[in-house]
Amino acid sequence: LRAPRGGGGGGAHRPPEGLRVYVYDLPPRFNSGMLALNMQQCRGSIYSAEVFIHEQLLVSSTLTLNASEADLFFVPWYSSCFMSSNFVKPGPGWPDNDVDIGKTYLATQAVIDHIKGSHPFWNDSNGADHVWPFTSDWGSCLGPF
Repeated sequence: LRAPRGGGGGGAHRPPEGLRVYVYDLPPRFNSGMLALNMQQCRGSIYSAEVFIHEQLLVSSTLTLNASEADLFFVPWYSSCFMSSNFVKPGPGWPDNDVDIGKTYLATQAVIDHIKGSHPFWNDSNGADHVWPFTSDWGSCLGPF
């Protein structure tokens, strides 16, 4: 999907006509619960785009509360915040530490398992219409895709 082209920079882009996005309501441990840790990665860095995107979708005209109407499904999993707040510890080998990636990978699998167990929509497309905000340098390497 591409945002419409328009004159003058900096203005809000309108979504494609008729696009409907359902935002999963995940348990707070996967997103909003981490914000209480008040870490820079969660609110004050480029990696916090995952939080911004989630918040903007919740007030967007594309939002649908009826998942059966959705064209896309947004998964508000704050993987960068999770990785930073729980497992990235400065020291030898930091930040290229396989353990950090591995724990986040397993947590991403837990998000998928939650969605599969709570909603039928993942199974309808095997997740192909699900959008994930992987904002860290490791991107989708943080999940079993």
